[in-house]
Amino acid sequence: MGKKASVIINEVKKLIKKADCIDIDYIKICETKTLSDVDEIKSQSVIALAVKVGKTRLIDNHVFGEKLKV
Repeated sequence: MGKKASVIINEVKKLIKKADCIDIDYIKICETKTLSDVDEIKSQSVIALAVKVGKTRLIDNHVFGEKLKV
């Protein structure tokens, strides 16, 4: 069984909203080949988001299953 995209998105929103001066533009989970939104992660998917920190808009994404580069 896959993971519910809405649950992951809500957890990410909670984490981001803990910080001051950040406005969420969007958070989406999409299928990597079509970029169609998914309700449940069953195949390779990507989380994409854009937030505003002050006047700066930050955009990032991560493919689920790939190692994070820190």
